[in-house]
Amino acid sequence: MTVQTAPARRPSGGPVKSPLAAHSHGTTVIARTQIDTPGTLKSPRDASIADFSDYLRTTNNRNGRPYEDATVENYVFAARALNR
Repeated sequence: MTVQTAPARRPSGGPVKSPLAAHSHGTTVIARTQIDTPGTLKSPRDASIADFSDYLRTTNNRNGRPYEDATVENYVFAARALNR
């Protein structure tokens, strides 16, 4: 006997937020990374990219290992390219 299950659904609370989205609360978060030095963040988008970089450096990938520096650098490079 086969059991029919409904597909998993996401709650319809609103759109999925991108980790690269700029902060919209009127506050700017300044994060220091190995790439950014203090005072080089020019916009809320730069702050979001720095936050994304910090997040990747402190979490594990889906295989349970930390992200390598080259991977983080590539993701940050792509985020900056999308910002142009």
